[in-house]
Amino acid sequence: MEALAALGLAGNVVQFVDFVSKLISAGVEIAGSVEGATERTLEIEKVYNSLDAFSSRLHVGGTRATNNEDIEGLRGLVDHRSEIGGRLEFQDHIRSLEELAADCNSLCRRLLETVRKLHNKGPAGCQFKSLIAALRTAWSSKKIKDLEERLERYQKMISLHFFPLLSQQQSYMLQTLDKLRDESFKLRVDQATKFEDLAKRLQELGKNLSPDSKKEIIALDDESSEDEELQDNSDVAYMIKWAADAQGRKGKTRKLNSESINNLVEGISSLALTERDLALIAKEQAFLRSLNYPSRSFRHDDISVAHKKTFQWILEPDQEQGVETGSKDPSMLLTWLKHGTGLFWVSGKAGSGKSTLMKFIANHTKTRRSLEEWVSPKRLVIATHYFWTAGTEMQKSQQGLLRSLLYDICRMCPEHIPDICPVRWSRTNLVDSTHASEWSTHELLEALRALARRPVTLANYCMFIDGVDEFNGDHFELCQVLKELSASPNFKCCLSSRPFNVFEDAFGGGQCQKLNIHDLTREDISVYAQSRLMEHPRWTEVSFSKEQMESVINSITERADGVFLWVFLVTRSLRDGLVNGDTIRDLQKRLESLPTRLEAFFKHMLSFVEDHYHQTMARVLRIAINARQSLDLRFYQIHEYEVEDEDYALNQSTESYALERLDATLDQCRRRINARCGGLLEIRNNRVEFLHRTVRDFFLTREMNDYLCQKAGRDFMVNLSTIKVYVFLFRCWFQNDIWLPLAKDEPFWRECLKYANDAIEESEDTALMLLDAVGDLYQNIVGSSDSDFLNVPPDYIFRSEILRAGVDKYVSVKLREFPNFFDSIFESPLCNTIDQPQWSEGHIKIIIRFLELDVDLNAEDSESPWCQFLQQASMKDDDHNFRKALENSLFSIFLKKGARRDLQVHCQAEFEIALDQFDLPAKARSTTVPQTEPRYPCTHLIAALFRHRCSHRYSNECLGALEDFLTGNPEEVKLQLKEILGAIQEELQGLASQTTEPGRLTFFAKIAQKIIAKGNQAGLEMEMLVPDFLATFTGGAGSALVDMIRNKDESTSCYLATTPSKRRRDYSGITPSSKRRKLDRSQSAKT
Repeated sequence: MEALAALGLAGNVVQFVDFVSKLISAGVEIAGSVEGATERTLEIEKVYNSLDAFSSRLHVGGTRATNNEDIEGLRGLVDHRSEIGGRLEFQDHIRSLEELAADCNSLCRRLLETVRKLHNKGPAGCQFKSLIAALRTAWSSKKIKDLEERLERYQKMISLHFFPLLSQQQSYMLQTLDKLRDESFKLRVDQATKFEDLAKRLQELGKNLSPDSKKEIIALDDESSEDEELQDNSDVAYMIKWAADAQGRKGKTRKLNSESINNLVEGISSLALTERDLALIAKEQAFLRSLNYPSRSFRHDDISVAHKKTFQWILEPDQEQGVETGSKDPSMLLTWLKHGTGLFWVSGKAGSGKSTLMKFIANHTKTRRSLEEWVSPKRLVIATHYFWTAGTEMQKSQQGLLRSLLYDICRMCPEHIPDICPVRWSRTNLVDSTHASEWSTHELLEALRALARRPVTLANYCMFIDGVDEFNGDHFELCQVLKELSASPNFKCCLSSRPFNVFEDAFGGGQCQKLNIHDLTREDISVYAQSRLMEHPRWTEVSFSKEQMESVINSITERADGVFLWVFLVTRSLRDGLVNGDTIRDLQKRLESLPTRLEAFFKHMLSFVEDHYHQTMARVLRIAINARQSLDLRFYQIHEYEVEDEDYALNQSTESYALERLDATLDQCRRRINARCGGLLEIRNNRVEFLHRTVRDFFLTREMNDYLCQKAGRDFMVNLSTIKVYVFLFRCWFQNDIWLPLAKDEPFWRECLKYANDAIEESEDTALMLLDAVGDLYQNIVGSSDSDFLNVPPDYIFRSEILRAGVDKYVSVKLREFPNFFDSIFESPLCNTIDQPQWSEGHIKIIIRFLELDVDLNAEDSESPWCQFLQQASMKDDDHNFRKALENSLFSIFLKKGARRDLQVHCQAEFEIALDQFDLPAKARSTTVPQTEPRYPCTHLIAALFRHRCSHRYSNECLGALEDFLTGNPEEVKLQLKEILGAIQEELQGLASQTTEPGRLTFFAKIAQKIIAKGNQAGLEMEMLVPDFLATFTGGAGSALVDMIRNKDESTSCYLATTPSKRRRDYSGITPSSKRRKLDRSQSAKT
């Protein structure tokens, strides 16, 4: 039993003792009265009900503080039992209270039996004095006296065991409160008000039950035996006041007074309520941790803070900036913040300061004040994301964007979480959020759409999104998502990007909501250039006239053409000239010699690197370009060992290698990178990054790539060189327990495996030798760890990591040598590969390679390779794996390798997607999802074809997979077709409320045509589909499909024979909903 349950049980005992004492006191009063009456009379019915209630509440086995899993999880956050001297003392108090409750329960049953007899015999409305008479008849005076002594003993025992438990519970809650407050600070969650309320509640409880109060509660009654007046109160069980000792005995008796009883009951209730609130806070934090990702704030932190006095004009239009209109009007943004809706686009050239401006705007207090005018009287929520093409996958993906936005919204309004993510919320684990299921893009987008669809909200949301052009995906689709969200009155969005055509088409239509930053920063650039030069002491010390200095500044401003990066590079060169003692003429010549185009400037900077540094420069730059994310400075420090020994990763001893030694030489490595890379790399927070995105773009050009490859040497293999560093680090960790967190997004060995396929391609023998060496280390690690009790094979973890990373070249080599190399009793290697959130090309090759072996695909459970494949390929809302499966004909390959067409598979994901459309509470959803009916694999494929927007781009592959599914035993095909027809009817009816692209409608018509032909071959009745076909497909398409059904046509030529231009005319400008309305009117007229 937990402490809070024991305290609740103690409270029940206190109330029971209080109640029975009043019965006895009242009985004595009646017996000693001349009139034989009392001012206090209660009906027998109420006494009976009260005793009956006590009987259940004093039952130990049925008493629990809560059956809430969240509260159980909360108790795992803090080990609170040590506060009262350890678990044994804790259990002693609880056992004593349980025994006391059992005694009280026994007494309660005896009283209840006596009252029950009277209740059954007496007339309705029998008075309380009848009860007392019955008690005196049933019990002797000695028994009543024993009862009184027993009650007195109970009072003493309660105080002995109750307060230590109460103290322990308070201590546990205070520890939990402190722990959650610290976590809230880390996550930046808006929970301050909740913490203040809870702290005040615990403070009040401590005050009411302080040591002074306890002395009052367990007081010695030295007063005379004067009877105290009993106050009338009808709620016997809870509210009756403590009566004085009716017998008038003198002496010292330990008693609980009425105020103390009320304090105890209220205190226990307050503790239970506080624990529930703490559990809610902890669950909100666990939910946010599942949304968060390590690199979320990296880019924001790396962006330079706007230089003093720059960009002020954008939020302070009163300053003299000139009167402009359209995209050159500096007051546009402020107006939009206060009154605007939809999207605001900040467009600018590369290096023009877009990211710095976006950070300046998003963090400025005036931005918040202006937006509060827009949302008033609602609450304002600001959400941000900064794309970064050279960062981690999350920093440049749509999933990273959506997680950042949803994280900011939920941390500011955690009360939204149960409404917008009910399924995820119901499954959130308070203690272990790291193993929560991966968020899908659809799930994230649906949560934001749920906020956008709300007709009434308590908050409005403004999103600031920087670097949309650095998104690593389909820019058009991203624009559509942002436009969809911003169309809601609850959202608006300010975004920045380079002026690419796709963004001009999507955002450039309304000139009143677009700003060209490079047209408005002339004064800022002048201020910035002057400040950069003024920072150097020689700029003011030398005998330059004011006119000469202004001439240099003006020349920089003119040539910059709105590009801050160019100004930074130019002023850095001019400051080098000041160090060399340049005259004003020298500075002007230097300025005129510098290229105005950034690419030419970068070449100019590289030209100053000394020739004997060129090889080192090229190798370091190639590693930085090839890196999946920015690498730690220590990585480059270890890479330098390769100069002395190409095989250092396996040969060099790690015994003398220590972290202190690394740190001592770190500054020297920093100096070497600065000197040998022309200043194009810089170190931020010990991470080596490009000076600007344009620098990386510059090195990715064919010309510069060839230049670096030539300078690095033909024998330099960038991926192999990268893996060597990771292998050496892994050896250091294993042998010397030195851990270097080089990759902050995930363990560095998983980061290493991202380079493995390319490394094997560069040098198969060396790369395989390095990977096998790590496999040997894994065996030693697992063999000496706590994993032994699980009987984990020594090589299981390493080989599992290889499969999860999709290192197909390593898998192919090993399977060629040892066909059973990856076999495991824990999990099928094929399932291990399939069960990945997003398949890479390596995963696809591994899946196909395993399918070439003799693999059982049809185990009778949901863990079989075939079921796992269907779940990942056709039942997920994210279409990535579905596209990969179609592109590589995986459906057909599985079927050819023996996958069962008639195996019915549950699809929980589809039903969760469907449930998102309804306003169901989490409990209802959790009970609804497991009740889904299994479906044939082909039906899942049909549902995926309709659900995913990309499917029509793979028309031939889809039709081919469908043909493979519907080939085989005629009876089995017929059963599948019946289910498919029902699924198609549901999907077509769902299209009625949407606007569908003509290309997708054409594709759906082809699917319908193939199904109709197969249905006619099987002799199925399909007339029920006619209304849906006519409503969904206009013109010749719908009519042709209906003709196929009614003519029992088994061919597939009728609709495919129509020309593409004819099909385009059929679909132009008509939405399914309008077509359905037109059909309804037509049918009504006929009726």
